[in-house]
Amino acid sequence: MKKIVALLMVSLLVISCRKETTTPTPTPVPVTSAPATINSAPQVSYSINGVAVNPYISNGNTYMYGTGSIAPVNTTTYSTKQYSASIYNVKTSQVYLEIDKGTLSFGALEPDSTTFKNYFTTGSIAYSVNAANGIQITMSDTGATWSTTNGSQTGSLFSIVATQEQWIAGNQYIKFLATFNCTLYDQNGLNPRRITNGVFLGYFENQ
Repeated sequence: MKKIVALLMVSLLVISCRKETTTPTPTPVPVTSAPATINSAPQVSYSINGVAVNPYISNGNTYMYGTGSIAPVNTTTYSTKQYSASIYNVKTSQVYLEIDKGTLSFGALEPDSTTFKNYFTTGSIAYSVNAANGIQITMSDTGATWSTTNGSQTGSLFSIVATQEQWIAGNQYIKFLATFNCTLYDQNGLNPRRITNGVFLGYFENQ
């Protein structure tokens, strides 16, 4: 399994690293335009400022799904992690949507399987700056990054509606289906993009 370290920051007391993983869909599933269920292929669909975009469905070629984590390590006995799930274009590196969820605390180098599974339950989750205490959504477009962190999320919603635990090559994954709406802002907190009718199906990995 290919692991890619995507973020490494060092300070006097804290070392943070982001690991990204791209994993083929564990079992073949039909790629269709029907409404997504927990058994569908990883995908994302939404409207931007009222205009629907075609669903991006993981096909093992152009569109892929990824998983990742950010792991601060400090001098205490507890570690914390934030987890990410994304749908992106492997040929252009454009991220159609990434969902970050944080922050899970645990008393070991890695959370045990029960702790990890219980962290991803169904229900509504609040948006949070940098996913510190909830959800952050980002996307990239024409070299820019757009994020929920950069502006108000009044009236925005995010909900996990179904989950499924899977073990692939000895690694634990939580497949999840989420619905959402939000407002994304550029890095200056300007040019809002209203995202509605959002549906995301992807994986969080215990890594």
